[in-house]
Amino acid sequence: MKGNGRTAIKLNTSIVMTILLVVLCVAALSTATFAWFSSNSTVNLTQIEFTAATNSEIGNSDLYISWNNNDIDGKYELSFAPVTTTLVPMMPKTQLEVGMSYEDFIANFNTAGVTVTEDDSIYVSNGRSITPYTCSNPTNIEQGYFFVKNGKTTDAGNSKYIISIKYEMTGDLQDLLKVAVFNNEELVGVLTNNDTVYYGNITAGTLVSETEADHDIAFLSDELSFEVTEGFTNSVRFVAWYDGVDLQDDDASKTATLTNIIFVGTPTF
Repeated sequence: MKGNGRTAIKLNTSIVMTILLVVLCVAALSTATFAWFSSNSTVNLTQIEFTAATNSEIGNSDLYISWNNNDIDGKYELSFAPVTTTLVPMMPKTQLEVGMSYEDFIANFNTAGVTVTEDDSIYVSNGRSITPYTCSNPTNIEQGYFFVKNGKTTDAGNSKYIISIKYEMTGDLQDLLKVAVFNNEELVGVLTNNDTVYYGNITAGTLVSETEADHDIAFLSDELSFEVTEGFTNSVRFVAWYDGVDLQDDDASKTATLTNIIFVGTPTF
């Protein structure tokens, strides 16, 4: 486990863990046969459903989720818009940091065209600005955030849920899929299958092997966490992209899937 709220919390086994379940599928499809970096690729999201549940002995959950902050109590399911958008390989221009704002984050990406020589992979085009994919509200695609509320009630009034995230990544491009998680418009971390997030300026002729990489911002299953205080509602975002370091022409029709995402809320007192 890592820092920034990632220390394991040992609780009595009688404490019930509240669960949010979401299935997220990200698929890449190509209509072109030329170089990947210039192909007309897309990213597709299927309908996503969140389901909150607790131990049957306790009853209904007190962790709520909704697109509408004014209508969230008792809401346990949420679906994203079935959006299709252009996607090409990309990388952050600079190293990502926990606490980075959403606006700064989405403005921080460049395309990353790559080709393979006999000796190594090199960048074949200078990077240009591009925006990663933000999941959105099906009734208002301009809204790319939803709400999570801790409806728990205690005498002290300051109970918190420490929410960690479990997930699985599968598919041919699973090691290239990255999903950033934002809590209250601040970056919490990046879900990934290989504990690595590449970043840096894209310059033609530069060796891919010289690309900088960050491991502290990358989280494998159940390592990323954030807090939701009793009676408070947090906004949450998901932003997805394909890491652009090693994508090749043959990868254009391959896919990656982020599935079995479970937000596990562990109560503290």
